[in-house]
Amino acid sequence: MSGHPLVPYQRRFKVKTGTYVLILELVSHTRLLVGRLGGFDFPAGWYAYAGSACGPGGLPARIRHHLGVATRPHWHMDYLRPLGCLQEIWYGRGAGYDEHRWAADLREMPGARVVAPGFGSSDCCCETHLVYFPHRPGIKRFRQRQRSTAGVARPPIYGLSIDAVDE
Repeated sequence: MSGHPLVPYQRRFKVKTGTYVLILELVSHTRLLVGRLGGFDFPAGWYAYAGSACGPGGLPARIRHHLGVATRPHWHMDYLRPLGCLQEIWYGRGAGYDEHRWAADLREMPGARVVAPGFGSSDCCCETHLVYFPHRPGIKRFRQRQRSTAGVARPPIYGLSIDAVDE
């Protein structure tokens, strides 16, 4: 788990439950065994991982988990996280698990590519919840994609840089 203090970051992070995207930079290519899912090649570049946090502790606890390095991997992201630099978190409030739609919208963004089928989606039928980008994905384009695919008005999506979390 993380050694990061939660208090300063909680002041900015007022959403209790909802969906999030972790934006991670991987500076060099790596081959990685992801638990029972198997081995994958992860090219250098940017990764966006969609998840939801509706259980105890909600988004603040889940994000705190991902800020650190897990000593015993629980989620697929726990295997990749130590190899990359977490740069940004996108999040939105909500009581449901919207990660499936968020992951689908990430896969449809320009430059998106699936490099690890099944990553983060072992409990659903999504192709993956982890998307590779050769260049840093932007929250503005993601918000536009969300608006264009939503049948109803959606809660706003916020972006938080990791520098803001560490203040």
